Parts: sequence; structure tokens; C-alpha cells
Amino acid sequence: MAPPVKPDVIRYVLIPVDPNQPIQELQVDQPDGKEVECLTNTMQKHYREQGVAASEEGKAAFAEQLKTKLPAGAELTEDMLTGAFGMQLVESVPLLSGGPHTGWIHVNMYCDDKGQMKSLPPNARAMGIAEACGKPTQVYGDVFMGRLYEDADDFVRLNFELKEVSSTAPWVSEAAAHNAKKAADGGAALQEFAERTGAQNTTMTSSLANMSVAKEPELDPEAADPGDKAGAFTWEQSTNELVINVSCPKGTTAKQVKCVIKRTSLSLSVASLPEPTVFDGLMLFGNVTADECTWSIEDVGDKRLLTITLTKEKGMRWLDLKTATAS
Repeated sequence: MAPPVKPDVIRYVLIPVDPNQPIQELQVDQPDGKEVECLTNTMQKHYREQGVAASEEGKAAFAEQLKTKLPAGAELTEDMLTGAFGMQLVESVPLLSGGPHTGWIHVNMYCDDKGQMKSLPPNARAMGIAEACGKPTQVYGDVFMGRLYEDADDFVRLNFELKEVSSTAPWVSEAAAHNAKKAADGGAALQEFAERTGAQNTTMTSSLANMSVAKEPELDPEAADPGDKAGAFTWEQSTNELVINVSCPKGTTAKQVKCVIKRTSLSLSVASLPEPTVFDGLMLFGNVTADECTWSIEDVGDKRLLTITLTKEKGMRWLDLKTATAS
């Protein structure tokens, strides 16, 4: 399937945290080769100016997270804390995950990754949209929404209009149905596991009987940063998804990435890396739903980060990224 025609100017939406301010439709140029950063840079600038003061509680929690990432014996200095806190990132919340079922169209919500630490209030209107999509989540401060097309070869930002910020919009119904199916598949897998292992005591049986479609477990927030070394990677998981982050050289484009995701294996090469092959037919610990898996590459702070999201075929936590027999 050919990608849609790339708009030279894209429309996206800002949902202010102040409910008395109107939701706005905004525009930004999309130059060739700048499809990723044209919007990301705009949002980062907005968030740098929004609520710069962090709460003492938020700073303390952030410091504790940083300490877990330091080498053994290293101390966290005030300069290190200030520098790390000053890096402005944008957190992406996928409401409609792209795949063959959507023609590789994604709808994402974007928020300040340090919104809670900056003591910004929850964005009730944005959380209402996420709830309607079956992806309830807490977001703080101003929130942006956008649409994009992304498959293994192409990344193009598309228009997302003001009229689409509604719980009755067609894309919301599509997202709700897809997210409900993913949650139900996870619950069915847990039921199957309980029956297979004979672990159905009264408490578990009761819990499973009363299970309803709910928020998927969040990914582990303490997952390590892949660092600056090109090709280094880390991974983290929830019950239903696994995310791999790969550090890439600045300037790496989507066309330099070849990512092949199959039900049981993963291959990844990045032409800009000193050693382009990152995974060569890596046999995964569990099966994935290949059509629902995605990847993207974006600037994150002063780094270029390739992110691969794997949708697990069965909702369970993997013991490792690869099988015991994978080299």
C-alpha cells in the first residue's frame, strides 16, 4: 500500500489544560526530511515554556529514578540533576495504534513528560478522549493530538482537525473497538494460563469472573536509557506490549532503518550505525501479532531514538527478550 500524499502543512490540535481556554487547531510546516521533528520540536518548545517550576516531591522522585541509572558507586550531583531535568521530552500516548487494520494510520496524544513534576494539573478534557478510546491515562498540562502514517518504510504526518476532538468521532469508535479487543485477548490468555496450571483458587476464579476491559498495565518507568553508544538498546514491557529503544546517530532517517517483525522473530538493521545489524532474525521469547507491531524514530532530547513496539500474542510477562536458544 502506497503512503498517502504528504501535506506541506499539517493541522494538529492543542487541548489546553485550562478548561476555560478553547481547544485550538494549529498548523506547522512539514518540510521534506523533517517529517518527525517538524511537530516534535514545536511541542518541545511549548513545554519548555509551560510550568517550569517543579514540585519538591516531583524533583525528589525524579532524583531517585536517576540514581538507579548511575554506575555502581557514582553519586548524583546537583549539576547532573539540573541537567537531566532540563532535558525537555515529549511523551507519546498511542490512542489508535496503526497497522493493516487502520491502513497504518496512527492517532497519538502528546504531553509533557515532566508534567506531574512541574505540578501541572491533570488535563480533564484530554483524559476524557483517552477514556473514550479505551486507553484511560493520566496526562498533565497542555496536550496535543495528531495523526500520522507509518509503516516499515515511510513516515508522514497527516492532518488531525478540531472537529475530530469528540467522543463520537469515527476514529474514536475504531480505537475503542481495537483497544477492547487487545484487553479482552489479554484477559483470555490469563484465564487460559490459570486453567492450564490448575491455579484457579477461589480468589483467582472470582477475579477472572469479574474482569472487565480496563487500562493496560503501564510500561516499567525505571527502564534504563540506552545511552549515547550507537546501536545500544534497552527494552521494557507491560503485560500486552514490549518496547525496545535503540540509540541511533543524529540525522538517522526512517529510510535508513530496515525492521522486519514476524510472529516469532525480529530483524533490525540501521544503515547509519557503525555495525548496521542490531538483530539478525532474533527468536523472540514469545509470539507477537506482527500486523499490530510498529516502529518509529524520533529526536529525544539530544539523541535520536528508534522505538519498536511489539504487541504480544498472549498477555503475559516475558522472562527475556529472546528465547533461551537464541544467540
